Amino acid sequence: MFGITGLSARIAVLGIVSAILFGIGYYACYRISYLPERDAYTKFVAQTEQIGKDQAEQVKLKEAADKLTKEKYDEQQKAMADELGVLSSQLYHSRSSRGYLPKASTGSRHPKTACFNRLQLEQAIQQLDAEVQGLITQGDSAILGLNISREWAQGR
Repeated sequence: MFGITGLSARIAVLGIVSAILFGIGYYACYRISYLPERDAYTKFVAQTEQIGKDQAEQVKLKEAADKLTKEKYDEQQKAMADELGVLSSQLYHSRSSRGYLPKASTGSRHPKTACFNRLQLEQAIQQLDAEVQGLITQGDSAILGLNISREWAQGR
């Protein structure tokens, strides 16, 4: 046998047989332990990816619904703010058109000045009214925005 005799041949044959048996044992262990774990891992990864895709789709649907709801409430707020502006303007103009001071009494010696300059007092009251009306309008707009936000948040 290839020029090797005796003990050397036996050791070589024993080494070859040992290597073959080791390879068969390693392959058997590989198939028994590694392959099922790999298959379970692959299945787990596929399930996790599917769950992720489903969740992403649900999030997209929720975001689309939230966007539509927000647009609806934005339109509602704009319409209410416009209406508030019109009412505020009407209220201001109705007060300012009729004057702030009562008519001067006809029995007064100086009907245009009765302890004060009537024109300056009228202008001062008109300016005060305009500034107070502006503050009221800002407050009403803020309240309107808060109410719309609360409604939107409760609708979510």
